[in-house]
Amino acid sequence: MRIHSYLPKGSFYGYLGPNGAGKSTTINMLCTLARPTSGTARVSGFDVTRERDDVRRHIGLVFQDPTLDGYLTAEQNLRFGHIDAIVPRPELKAYVARLLRLFSSNGD
Repeated sequence: MRIHSYLPKGSFYGYLGPNGAGKSTTINMLCTLARPTSGTARVSGFDVTRERDDVRRHIGLVFQDPTLDGYLTAEQNLRFGHIDAIVPRPELKAYVARLLRLFSSNGD
């Protein structure tokens, strides 16, 4: 069976269903956190298996539960959050520094 689902650019989508229906598995596959066992999926035109970095550059993801580790610094939490999958390595240090300045507690 082939199912096509297209969402207009800039739209939001809610994914609802009973426990065990495969919602988390599907989201994990679309976010490249899990590999599909069959079939294909594309996000922003990119294949979730073959073009993972491109998919990750085109999505936003908000976790249900907090994912910050209180034992890590803000910089370590950013790096642990796999921001390096979104930002090219040569730009990573400057990008993290810019985020830290942007979200510093004193507003600088």
